[in-house]
Amino acid sequence: MAALMEGIRSLNNDSRRKVEAAAGVREKLCAFIETRVGYFEQHRDFFLIYHSEVGNLRFRRPAMMAS
Repeated sequence: MAALMEGIRSLNNDSRRKVEAAAGVREKLCAFIETRVGYFEQHRDFFLIYHSEVGNLRFRRPAMMAS
């Protein structure tokens, strides 16, 4: 979990830095997508874990709703 969280932190920092440096809305969107895709291409093992864990979050019910 610690490695996953560090990867997410790194991915978010890279994305934020590139988006903030971009000029317009279109450029910001492109910077965001390119950063994410590039990061996942460079860190394929991280992508598999990230996709698995984040994908599962959509289907998990909060503890207070589980009863």
